[in-house]
Amino acid sequence: MWQTQTYFWPFVTGALLSLVSVPVVIAWYQAHGWDAPHRGHRQDVKDTHATPVPRGGGVSILLGILLPAMYFTAFWEPRLAAILLGALVLVLVGTWDDVADISPFWRLGVNFAVAFLVLAAGVRIEFVTNPFGGGVWHFAAWPWLPWVLTSLYLVALTNITNWAKGVDGQLPGVVVIAAFFIGLLAIKLGVGGWPAILSFIVAGSFAGFLVWNFYPQKIMPGYGGGSLAGFMLGVLSILAGTKIVTLFMVLVLPIADAAFTVLRRLHAHKSIFLGDRGHLHHKLLDRLHWGRRRIALFYWATTLLLGVLALVLPLWGKVAVFIAVVVAVFYFLIYIKLHQTA
Repeated sequence: MWQTQTYFWPFVTGALLSLVSVPVVIAWYQAHGWDAPHRGHRQDVKDTHATPVPRGGGVSILLGILLPAMYFTAFWEPRLAAILLGALVLVLVGTWDDVADISPFWRLGVNFAVAFLVLAAGVRIEFVTNPFGGGVWHFAAWPWLPWVLTSLYLVALTNITNWAKGVDGQLPGVVVIAAFFIGLLAIKLGVGGWPAILSFIVAGSFAGFLVWNFYPQKIMPGYGGGSLAGFMLGVLSILAGTKIVTLFMVLVLPIADAAFTVLRRLHAHKSIFLGDRGHLHHKLLDRLHWGRRRIALFYWATTLLLGVLALVLPLWGKVAVFIAVVVAVFYFLIYIKLHQTA
């Protein structure tokens, strides 16, 4: 049995710090005129809001993670210290991007630098479960492979999760659920310790932020909050002992949307970094005329259901569910594309 208070107070502390810091961040952005929608910028086409809303949510979320982590965990442990430093770098760069709209190639370079930082500290994928039978595949014979797999895994999750912040409340609700299930799975697998505690801190921080981000949103997570979400879920899934397939299953909706988006842009000979209104949440908003709350609740409910299934299904069941959801998302987006009116 695990001690509830061991994880309850980190969750609550992260939530409260994130919650109470948001008004300060909003005032800060408004005082500097940083809350205007992208107009005349590269990203303006994908905006779903037309009124001033600060994009500085990453700052509040980071505070809700850093301070509790420094109190409830041995933050000087090399891996944890590298994770927290990487989180700080991502939010600083994200805050800069939300104000100045920097090149996506600079952001991508920072993503890889942060991935290499945590890799050097010992956060890496050293084996994967054999999907065709029992046992695992170890990479001891290929010492370079964990570096390649882990860096690609973390950078991909950083950007995939960031793309899932299209409407009010969409991203933080998904992250709260995903981080919570990572914590539960870590405890179930006997890992516990600071990886599990950090999972609940992350869930709490995003939960506190969600109060301000749910419709009608007063602040957005921005690139800082979106990239921080993917990065933290990625490193926690590695450290907490949860299988990669498990996290992929929980996040299959944004993963399927991101995969289709990349393929669609490549087929159209467009940059995969160029924002557009082709994401799943855009189609639900523009074509099916769903409200923002309905879209957010749909993402939350799907993530929650998949999280529950991830706790009980064997590996082959998780793979089957993952494939089924990917096929369903692809079918829907292709159908919408083929039947869109002129």
